[in-house]
Amino acid sequence: MTNHFAPATDAHSRTRRFSLRHVDVAKLPRLVAALFLAVAFLVPLDAAIVGQTAGAATCASANLTVTPLTSAIFYADFSPSPPTLPNLAGHYTGYRITNTSGVARNGAWVKLSNFTGGVVALAPGQAAYEPLANMAPSGSGLSYFYLSASAATAAAQAHTISVYDRRPDLTGATELCNTTFTFTSVTNTTQAAANQVNVATATSNPPGLGATMTLTVSGDTGTIGAGSAADPGGFDMTPAAVVTGASAWKPGAYRLLSAVANINLTGGGATNHSDFLHYTITDASSASRPYTITYAFVIVGTTSASTAVTPIQYIASGTQIKHTNMSGTNYAAILPVQPISNTTTLAKSVSPSALTTPGGTATYTVTATNTSGSQSASLDDFTDTPGTGSTYVAGTSKFNGVAIGDPLTDGSTLVWVGPFAVPAGTSRTLTYDMTIVSAVGTVTNSAIGHIGTSVIDTTTTTSDNVPATSSVTV
Repeated sequence: MTNHFAPATDAHSRTRRFSLRHVDVAKLPRLVAALFLAVAFLVPLDAAIVGQTAGAATCASANLTVTPLTSAIFYADFSPSPPTLPNLAGHYTGYRITNTSGVARNGAWVKLSNFTGGVVALAPGQAAYEPLANMAPSGSGLSYFYLSASAATAAAQAHTISVYDRRPDLTGATELCNTTFTFTSVTNTTQAAANQVNVATATSNPPGLGATMTLTVSGDTGTIGAGSAADPGGFDMTPAAVVTGASAWKPGAYRLLSAVANINLTGGGATNHSDFLHYTITDASSASRPYTITYAFVIVGTTSASTAVTPIQYIASGTQIKHTNMSGTNYAAILPVQPISNTTTLAKSVSPSALTTPGGTATYTVTATNTSGSQSASLDDFTDTPGTGSTYVAGTSKFNGVAIGDPLTDGSTLVWVGPFAVPAGTSRTLTYDMTIVSAVGTVTNSAIGHIGTSVIDTTTTTSDNVPATSSVTV
């Protein structure tokens, strides 16, 4: 089932174009400011607004750069009109982590912490850390987090961005570097009557746990004014903006992976602009133009009820920034994302199942089966609890028959960090060897997987704990 939405357009909130070929002298101050903001916005975070926390390496010295993907202004609406509309107190932030070393950086994670200022924090349900894609030399990974603000304020709101070599809660996790991002303000906005989303669609509705969902938002910018002095020509976007009540977004179930905006920013025609959640329109023309924003999410949690979808665009309008009209018929027609269910389970076997003497080696097979008829599932990890007297044999791990790296040791468990894709209607196997030196008896080994914080085991229910097990008799 597809999901249809709609953003808003207003004669005062449509996009103004700037052209270097047709520059009105009266508009030069705004053009210069807009170009300055556009250039400044692309500066890596290390070189821009912040410093590092004592005790951690600077990101440059760790051969990493951290680039913010959002505005330094946190846009919101705490007094919507009519008041029956929900407060817009949520906004996604994001960071591009770039590997500047000459070797691959795999398995890294990003964590947000140390929120100061008292107004901005992680939104309810948002995990404090998220995985990065594996980064080749000079490659990058993206990490997005859903934040909430409690009120408008002119006081700075800062937080720390830390890059870890592995999931931060695992034994041996090392903080590679950290840096700080600061919102200069939380700014209250109003809606613009004609700033409308024309259509929005969510693929795979309902989506399955571990699947990828694409949310496409299309609209028309309308005529845009100069915007605020702090954000001339601003075009700011977030796939969700509500954090409380019936329309609250559920970041614990939806992990934002990417954002692509197709829009004419310079007068040279519409093109794709990737990763960022804020852009500056530098075209001198004030003519309206269409836009299409495509967000990709991986589903990392189940839900028992539908989730409202509230994509919002904050666009320069007169001398202000105004947001999408939520009281129009188009926005009211947006369909929610239906409840999310799990279709992936684990089973486990071992060969041989009996050893004549201690010290023998057994091969374990964990089989992940996805019964969905159309959606692939991606597991974040497999976690194995070896039986007493069992020792993992280095270099024996394979996923679907292809050699992979050895697991991380986390206390008494072994953790293979993914992602591990299990296509619709298929099974995939993780195999590995263990030497069993236990005394005579039965040695039982158990395994589970995770998608986000959801446990994947022998049942499709993610709130229980029924590991896949296998036993060897010695």
